[in-house]
Amino acid sequence: MRSAHSSTAIEGNPLSFEEVSALADGREVMARRKDRQEVLNYLEALDRVPEFANREPFTVDDLLEIHGIVTKETLDNPQDEGVLRDRQVRVINDFGETVFIPPLTEDVPELIDEFWGWLNSPDIEEIDSVIVAGLTHYEMVRIHPFIDGWPV
Repeated sequence: MRSAHSSTAIEGNPLSFEEVSALADGREVMARRKDRQEVLNYLEALDRVPEFANREPFTVDDLLEIHGIVTKETLDNPQDEGVLRDRQVRVINDFGETVFIPPLTEDVPELIDEFWGWLNSPDIEEIDSVIVAGLTHYEMVRIHPFIDGWPV
């Protein structure tokens, strides 16, 4: 529950830990539909972690499937669910200031393919899994392959 709450909260979801727990238990909570759906999607993705963990190699299509699960019925444009971004975005802070502009949209497929090539290479077995997880998080933030930032 902590993971579901903190991971959705960091993206701006206002539901409390208690409300997230209630949703996980199948109870209704008074909240915007999008906020409830976001939590339910995240919980579904967590439930499917063992299934995805057994996929070898873990492919870009697997990543896109997870993105589709997490974003189902939550994005302004449903065509953005489970696909790489097709337009440039920027990351802004709470004051509306641009704090990061990720790589150009046309470079995203190649950057993802290059990273996935490394992630599935035999060299990866020489690196501690905690380091691999950190590098994966860093690269996903750096590449920012999905639409969830602000259009430039």
